[in-house]
Amino acid sequence: MKKTYPYEKRPTDSLSALRTQCEVSGADYSLFWHQEGEGLVVGGGYVSPAYRDALLADGSTFTLAEASLDVVLKVSGDRCVL
Repeated sequence: MKKTYPYEKRPTDSLSALRTQCEVSGADYSLFWHQEGEGLVVGGGYVSPAYRDALLADGSTFTLAEASLDVVLKVSGDRCVL
């Protein structure tokens, strides 16, 4: 079963903002992280059509954003997240 991003339940302006950031910066993808409880989780992602095609051509079945859906980055502590 394919997981969905939390932003998919929100207005489409979230996806538009991610797409715009990719177009403006020339990035292949963008991720939106938001705080949920004691950690940061992926709230959304955008992958450019060209990059998605390249991933499929290389045999990838998911994007970094999709692979990050179960990741929780702790926000407590005194070190930065890299």
